[in-house]
Amino acid sequence: MPSLTRPQRGFTLLEIMVALLLFAVGAVSLAKVIGSSASHVDELARRQFAMLLAHNQMALAQLEGRIANDNGKAVQGPYQYLWELQVSKTDTDAILRLDLDVRDDADEPPLASLSAFVGKPGP
Repeated sequence: MPSLTRPQRGFTLLEIMVALLLFAVGAVSLAKVIGSSASHVDELARRQFAMLLAHNQMALAQLEGRIANDNGKAVQGPYQYLWELQVSKTDTDAILRLDLDVRDDADEPPLASLSAFVGKPGP
C-alpha cells in the first residue's frame, strides 16, 4: 500500500525566517564587537603615546636639571598632549619627588602618570 504523505524536501518558510533572524542577530552582535574593539585600540594607542611622552619629558627634566614645577604642550605620534611636572619634598632633605601627568585636555584625568626621585641640586 503506497504512503499518502509526501516526503518533505527543502525547508519551510518558517524555518527560513527563523534562520534569517538568527543570522541577523549574530551579524549585528559581531558588528558591535568589531566597533567596540576598534575604539579600544584607539584608546590604547592614545595611552601608549601619552606614556612615551611622559618618559621623554621626565628624562628631559632630569637631564636638563629642570627641578621645578613646569608644564607645556607636546606632540607625540599623531596626538597632542598637555603635560604637567610637579616637584615635591620627601622625608629626606636631599631627595625631591617628580610627578608628571599627561592629559588630552586640562579638564580630563591623566592618560599617563609617572613619578621619579632626584637629588636636590646645589651644595
